[in-house]
Amino acid sequence: MDLAFPLGSNELVLNELKELFTSGCESNNLFLMSNDVNDLEKAIHAFDQVIAALTEEDGLRADALRQMGSSYVKKYEVLRQVSDLRHGLDLYEKGIDTMEVNFALQADYQSRLAMMHRFAFSETADSWNLERAKHFGELAVNDASSRSVDRAQYLTNLSRIFHTSYQKTGNLEELNYARELSVKAVDLRPSTSTAFFEEHLTQLGFVTLGRYMAMGAIADLDRSIQIYESASFNYPSFRPEWAELQMNLSLAYRLRFQRTHTPGDLEQCEMLSLRVIELKSDSVYQGKAWQQLALTNLDQYERVKAFSSLEAIGHVDAAIQNFREALRVTPPSIAARQSEYLSNLGVAYIARYKMTGSAEDLDQAADIYQKAIQIKPEAERDNSLSAGLATVFELRSGQGSNADDIQQALDLLRATLENSSVPLQSRVEVGMRMMYLQASTGKWDEANRVSNSILGLIPLLTPRFLAVADKQQLLRSLTSFASDAAAVALMADQSAFEALSVIELGRGVILGSLIDLRSDISELHEKYPDLAGKFIELRDQIDAPIPSTQTYFIELQRARQKIRELSQRVREMPGWETFMNSAAEDEELTPTEWELRMDVDDLAEDYPDLASEFYELMDLIDEPMPSIEDQMSQRNNFSGEIERLIREIRALPGMGRFLLAPTEMEIISAAKEGAIVVINISQYRCDAFVIHEGQIGVVPLPGASLLDVQDLAKRPLDDECVLEWLWTTIALPVLDSLGIIQTTGSSWPRIWWVPTGPLASFPIHAAGFHRDTPGMSVLDRAISSYSVSVRAIIHNRQYRAKHTANQKPHKATLVSMPKTPGHASLGFVDKEMKEVERMCSSLQLSVTRPETVRNSVLEALTDCDVFHYAGHGRTDPLDPSQSSLLLSDWKKTPLTVGTLLDTNIQQRRPFLAYLSACGTGRVRNEELINEGIHLISAYQLAGFRHVVGTLWEVNDEICADVAAGVYEVMCAEGMSDISPSQGLHQVCRKLRARWLYEMERRSMGLERQGDISKRFDSQINRIPADVDIEKQGRDAILEDEDQTGPLHWVPYVHYGL
Repeated sequence: MDLAFPLGSNELVLNELKELFTSGCESNNLFLMSNDVNDLEKAIHAFDQVIAALTEEDGLRADALRQMGSSYVKKYEVLRQVSDLRHGLDLYEKGIDTMEVNFALQADYQSRLAMMHRFAFSETADSWNLERAKHFGELAVNDASSRSVDRAQYLTNLSRIFHTSYQKTGNLEELNYARELSVKAVDLRPSTSTAFFEEHLTQLGFVTLGRYMAMGAIADLDRSIQIYESASFNYPSFRPEWAELQMNLSLAYRLRFQRTHTPGDLEQCEMLSLRVIELKSDSVYQGKAWQQLALTNLDQYERVKAFSSLEAIGHVDAAIQNFREALRVTPPSIAARQSEYLSNLGVAYIARYKMTGSAEDLDQAADIYQKAIQIKPEAERDNSLSAGLATVFELRSGQGSNADDIQQALDLLRATLENSSVPLQSRVEVGMRMMYLQASTGKWDEANRVSNSILGLIPLLTPRFLAVADKQQLLRSLTSFASDAAAVALMADQSAFEALSVIELGRGVILGSLIDLRSDISELHEKYPDLAGKFIELRDQIDAPIPSTQTYFIELQRARQKIRELSQRVREMPGWETFMNSAAEDEELTPTEWELRMDVDDLAEDYPDLASEFYELMDLIDEPMPSIEDQMSQRNNFSGEIERLIREIRALPGMGRFLLAPTEMEIISAAKEGAIVVINISQYRCDAFVIHEGQIGVVPLPGASLLDVQDLAKRPLDDECVLEWLWTTIALPVLDSLGIIQTTGSSWPRIWWVPTGPLASFPIHAAGFHRDTPGMSVLDRAISSYSVSVRAIIHNRQYRAKHTANQKPHKATLVSMPKTPGHASLGFVDKEMKEVERMCSSLQLSVTRPETVRNSVLEALTDCDVFHYAGHGRTDPLDPSQSSLLLSDWKKTPLTVGTLLDTNIQQRRPFLAYLSACGTGRVRNEELINEGIHLISAYQLAGFRHVVGTLWEVNDEICADVAAGVYEVMCAEGMSDISPSQGLHQVCRKLRARWLYEMERRSMGLERQGDISKRFDSQINRIPADVDIEKQGRDAILEDEDQTGPLHWVPYVHYGL
């Protein structure tokens, strides 16, 4: 109604104003149902009359200001007209002076004003607005009662503000704080109306998904999907936020598909997008839905492009069509969205160009990116579009059409690399593109400067709290970076130490971070014991495994079964025949849903001890499932605390190098017991970094190339041609530089090999011409050991110097698996174990044989000095952290690399882990080869001083021979740090001599049929556990059918001191 003045009395005026105010509120509420802007116009008109009729002192006027401002906010959110935003902000600012009248109203006013400033920031990029938003948002939360119904809304609003700030600054602390606020809002559910609970839940899903996108923890991604699904269940589809919820859930499913490649996730993404389109949602969300469909088309293109070019182009064309539909339905006034859709349309045209080679597609992409940059609001320009346009210039440079293309690409990429608000992974990937572009034009100094920038970002990319699997995912794109960057450093005339440091910092990142946490801190403990104690406390929290929900359910099931067993015992007692009858039938046994505690209370009167058992088990069942979300947040907090503590420690006198990369002198000192040779294979050059006799030298390897190594890696690596190539191109130049020409007598020089890239799987210790002149092989000149990095060698020696001086081994744990469920039996495992046990007794080691299940073996590891496993090994082709030694329970609870990396027995420093299984030192995922994550490195990092393992499949009978040979030397020489490597070296020389003898006999025609038959069975390999022996196993072969004979001694390697 319109109010006519004057009225008969002040009371009548006030009553009519109240009716008008109520009418405006009803129109506001009606908008929530209709999403019709006309309802907002009616509300604004009503509130405007109320405000005009009252003085500033009147409380109703303050209410009208607040409601009218709310109407303008809603109108702005629909139409995105900046004038509505400014008008609403002006109304709120005018109401500031009246806020003190009512404290409850004050908090509400402050929160709404905070959100207005947040919207203003999004339009203007004025930091003043953002700071005002934080200020008023925090005032609202602080002023609201802890039991206030609206407090949850204020927390959610403040969460949105800090998430906006994070998007501007890239400050992860603000993202984490936004999430903490959102968790608090959801926790207030009992005092929150159901109508708004889903809104708080949706914001929690949003910031949780944002944390996944920033940090890469898949637990966050899974949790965000759970949250969104829960919110979606009760969210009314008529509310405009419903479509946004569907789109965020769709995005989460698509991101999980990209991580896990589960087809069902992509199907869910597509289904949710189509649902929003079919319900004719707001044009903004229609556009988002069409874009999401287009992005699923590009995901499908990525999935099939290597197999079917025709199908791949079909997916790209569908993506282009859907992106254009997104642009069509999105109003031009929403320029940020238009720019986003254009950017992704450019990605689609680049994908099409890569399939067709059509210059027209590339020109189209360039025009699209230029338009996207042009129309994007200045306040939201963050250089994110630059990388896309740079791709166009990179591709054009390959056509040679414009000499300036590379420079234009570099300028665009540099803007992104230097922008701290761009996600870290994007900055790292952009930096790598810059390095390779500059290297391609011979600008080595510039390329080296960029690579140093990237090295500074890598530790931030993989924070300590992330699980190993999450870190692996983030590091996949860095496969060859460290090797190429080291080569770039040499081309830029950097010193050998500087180039070697690049290798050390850029590869083995995951193991390096764990080495840092487990480093010796005795100096810190001596000088600053309080800080050492604090560091150990935080380290143990981060280093501890994340308890899995699987473990929870196993323990829960055991408790339920125990209750059933105990209740049956009680029912067999006189007078207790009906005790807990329902427990026998209830599969879930949830005490909060059945009144069995009353039965136990009765039992307690006569049998208190028995009742106590029940209470303990029932309390266990009542415990909530451990929240992965809470655990991730705690680990995240601990990670931040330990980084701050490390900075504090480094600021103290004498502690400036605490947990930093080793210095040049520390690296040189690591080679006192023998040379360390880091072999770097790069597309630019190949070199050996030789650390020996007080210096770090570089031995160029001109005969080697990355392509050669990649080609040879496709052949059997025990092929004599491979071993001869390794000798000629790598081993011989290195040995010559060391002056190791010929070895005589019993004093053998030692070499620790650190191969990089695809060379990491090659048997450098077996390089040579074994049939020719004696001495033409590594085996004839030096004792070889391996390491994943120089830092690992330094770490092991530091611990040995301070923790093992007076430690004498006394206990051996033997685990044998001659028969493994689902796999071929191993006929020589029992023989091997019998010999090992006999020699352990000779070494005065007490022998234990734990149950062959994971938990029992892990427990035994914590109290042994020698661990010997004989059985099947499994190398996971995708996730190295899931490679495992197979035990009886391997299907349910495998003994994986990831499990071992969570195991820390560094203080005990056990002597030897002998892994007599296939491929325990192998990484099959080429993208992660430089991380060196395999079973050998896992046992070494857990704390074992020495580990003996294998590079690939091994012969069952030879395994027993090699183990016996190693232990024989240990019995003869004692359990010194030379004996494992010396024992392996000697036994390999003996097996090689046997092989040469057999080759000579065969060449002379002296092989007898009986000898052939006798050895037939022994030629069956220990097939890896993920290979079906019936279908893919290597057939047994007769030696006269094999032109070279099996070199079974080649794959055995030693890691350690």
